[in-house]
Amino acid sequence: MAFFFDGAGVPTVSGDLIQLEGGSQSARVIKVDFSTSSLLLDETLTWHKGQGVSLTIGGSSPDMGAYEAEAE
Repeated sequence: MAFFFDGAGVPTVSGDLIQLEGGSQSARVIKVDFSTSSLLLDETLTWHKGQGVSLTIGGSSPDMGAYEAEAE
């Protein structure tokens, strides 16, 4: 659960948008409860044991990050 972010109580900062493996519905993380290893979401998602949970992907695939190139 430490992987997900809930906005840290800052009013202008949103929690992560997550999605379940094999699904297309997403939900925003409202609160991360470290004591119970659970997430409070703004939408209902039905999770099954062993099913992956990840950040949503914008576009057709994950963003690999910055592209580094040598200076000329």
